Amino acid sequence: MTKQIEDKVLYKGQEYILAGLKGAGLFTPLDFGISSEMMGIMTACYRRYFCTYECTDNQLFLVELVLVHHQDENVELPVIEGVDPKPVPPNSDFILFNCYQGLKILCSFSGGLILVRNPVEEVGLFEVGYYFPSPVNFEEVLEVNFENGQLRAEVDHSTTVSGLKMQIDEFRKTLKSENELAEVLRKWENKNLRVSDSEFKLVEEFINTIAEKTLKLEWSFVSDYEPQPPRW
Repeated sequence: MTKQIEDKVLYKGQEYILAGLKGAGLFTPLDFGISSEMMGIMTACYRRYFCTYECTDNQLFLVELVLVHHQDENVELPVIEGVDPKPVPPNSDFILFNCYQGLKILCSFSGGLILVRNPVEEVGLFEVGYYFPSPVNFEEVLEVNFENGQLRAEVDHSTTVSGLKMQIDEFRKTLKSENELAEVLRKWENKNLRVSDSEFKLVEEFINTIAEKTLKLEWSFVSDYEPQPPRW
């Protein structure tokens, strides 16, 4: 699956990626009378929209809503809080998105958000869950909790998550050090070398083993959070 476009959260003067969600009350296009039939679809945005939120004066606001553009000229999008949708890119014959900028709509969200920033490395070929941001791939990991849109608490999980990343990296190194697997992975990454069916099966087992272990570890610092953006 293609890496998905993430929601963003502006918090304490910094831009964060929304990596995890627990609770309810964030906005969707349906809240503004925009159905899925009024939006287009693309492989990098299966849910057809993405948002930017901002925490100001300890309150959570929706400040930007972006929709995948529907190519049907008969689709008419509504005005939201006095804001018209703008085409992206502007002045183009082929529009990708419709963007509502300059919004400031208070969210009634109650629950928690996992915010991440400063990636530690590029996501590799065998990275699990590459289509949504994993906390272990970022230097800064915050949990912020809201009640009816009001900020109630902040927890910095950065040190804990850094330790989890070290555990995952060591586990992968242990698997890769196995002689037979190491040789197959070398061939896999070399486009000029053919990988047999049996070797492909070995790589597949390697990926599945990493997936099972990684998914247990990478979100073990919190409970009941759903990775964001939604996979489908």
